[in-house]
Amino acid sequence: MLDRDQTLRLLSALVRAESPDPPGDETRVCAVLAAELQALGFAPQIEEFAPGRFNLLVRLRGDGSRPGLVLSAHMDTLPPGDGAWARDPFSGHDDGARIHGRGTADMKGGLAALISALHDLAQADRAGAARGGPRLRGDVMLAVTGGESSNCLGARRLAEIRALDGFGALLVAEPTSLDLVVATTSALWLAVTAHGRAGHGSGGAAGDAAGGANAIAAMLAALPDLPGLLPAETHPLLGGASLSVGRIAGGAAINLAADRCRAELDLRLPPAADPDALETAIRAHLGPGFTVERLDFKPGVESPAHAPLAAAVLAAAEAERGRPLTPRGARYFTDACVLAPAFGLETATLGPGALGASGALDESVSSADVLAAARIHAAAARALLLA
Repeated sequence: MLDRDQTLRLLSALVRAESPDPPGDETRVCAVLAAELQALGFAPQIEEFAPGRFNLLVRLRGDGSRPGLVLSAHMDTLPPGDGAWARDPFSGHDDGARIHGRGTADMKGGLAALISALHDLAQADRAGAARGGPRLRGDVMLAVTGGESSNCLGARRLAEIRALDGFGALLVAEPTSLDLVVATTSALWLAVTAHGRAGHGSGGAAGDAAGGANAIAAMLAALPDLPGLLPAETHPLLGGASLSVGRIAGGAAINLAADRCRAELDLRLPPAADPDALETAIRAHLGPGFTVERLDFKPGVESPAHAPLAAAVLAAAEAERGRPLTPRGARYFTDACVLAPAFGLETATLGPGALGASGALDESVSSADVLAAARIHAAAARALLLA
């Protein structure tokens, strides 16, 4: 394992290497990450799969007697937003108890923990080789992606080039409050556009006497009805479907009825819900004055809590935290939504950072939780591949 100071210095360095998406550029953070890994004796493979967008892979070879394990994290973060941060959002400040800055929880803290765990596995394998002890029975791949927030761009590239063929399990270090997450929601992103006719503002709210029709008014009338179209399915760990309007824009001038208004919808669904049926229902309900465009769909991911990786992570987390734990669900998506179906991977998610706090103002992560996550990741990987 990396020691406390090494791990937290790495995390601070990753935070200082800004990588908000948008705009979407992992150049700086990938360079920091590559240098740190090389200094630890690893040989990272780096691909710039689009301008400024990077994936980084590190592979430890096992003897092939068991399916390999992927350690998954992403380099991009959410933007800091317009709020007044108490500290520079890219300071990586360490106050002795917490590391502060954008991405500390989501998910550079988890990335630092995975690198510490990877270092532990490499040391254990070398010790086994030197002393005739246990060796890695399967490969370990650290897969660090770019563009996770932008529709899992890096993960899609890994699927395209078949980078994870032969692996059997995927451990994701997204923030979970150090709980085991075994299920995540689907994410259906739609753009809904209301079409109107321009008309002078003197004609009133609807437009002018020449036939103006305000698309913004039409959108405002339509949006409140959409939650009623959500599917009724629920999930014991995730609950039911939800709808959020993330962006809305329309109009060309204050004194002109808008001929166009666009709203972007984030719909989170239980894994079993049918996104095609929901999209069809929304189209039918809105009618001919609207168009609906699918921006993206990320399927929900679920693995049984008794599956080998989940069981190993749960046992390691319970040992670390000293009490029984109950597997949970999370209403976010991770790179697993692309990688798990593409490669047939069992999944488990556990990382430092509060579940549900991604993108928060004054984001920070507990130093103790980053170190605990590293120990949990390492113990789970050892149980899978060294036992």
